Parts: sequence; C-alpha cells; structure tokens
Amino acid sequence: VDALLSVSDAPTATATEAGATGAVRPTPPASLRGGADDACPWLFASRINSMKDRLDLWDGANDVLGWVARQGTIKGLDLVDFNYPQHLHDVSPEQALEALRKAGLRAGAICMRYPKA
Repeated sequence: VDALLSVSDAPTATATEAGATGAVRPTPPASLRGGADDACPWLFASRINSMKDRLDLWDGANDVLGWVARQGTIKGLDLVDFNYPQHLHDVSPEQALEALRKAGLRAGAICMRYPKA
C-alpha cells in the first residue's frame, strides 16, 4: 500500500511544487485547468468504484486494473482513490503501480473500508 502512495512524477507534470508536508507533487498543466494564471491548482481524483457503472461505455476489463485504465481516459483526472482491502486484496502493489503508470494517473488515497463480518 505504501508503494502506491509514494511520490512519483506524473506523465503530465510540467513543474513541481512543495506541499505543506514538504512532499513534492506535480503541478497540473495549465491546459487542463483553463490555461490562465489563476487556473485551478488542485489535482482531481475519482473513487475507483465509479468505474463499475455504465459498462456500456467501456469495452475494457471489468476489474480493478480495467477500472484504472478506464479512469485514464477521463480528461483532467489526476488521481485514483482505492478502497482497502476491497480493491487491493487480489492486486499486487506492482500491478497497481503499472496500471496507474499506463493510465497516466497516480494514487490519491487508500481509503480504509471495514466490511461487516
């Protein structure tokens, strides 16, 4: 899980900035944020669960790695939020990192979910 949240350069990064924690994160390209000096400075994330719906709009795999690939087709999306253990129990960190790399995305959060026993 730690490997998914490690800092790495996103393929779309044009510059870097230091966050409050001192971690360096890519600055989104202005072209995706309106192009002006006052363009939105935030990174945009989506929960991976949102990719389970409207499968009629997607012809890729209907699994966690396929959902990451699908999120990679969304213009302006920067980050993917995973649920643990729901999304990561059958996916290795290496598989998840490779899927994120191929999609041009990074992990934004690993959200803890505790299923009822």
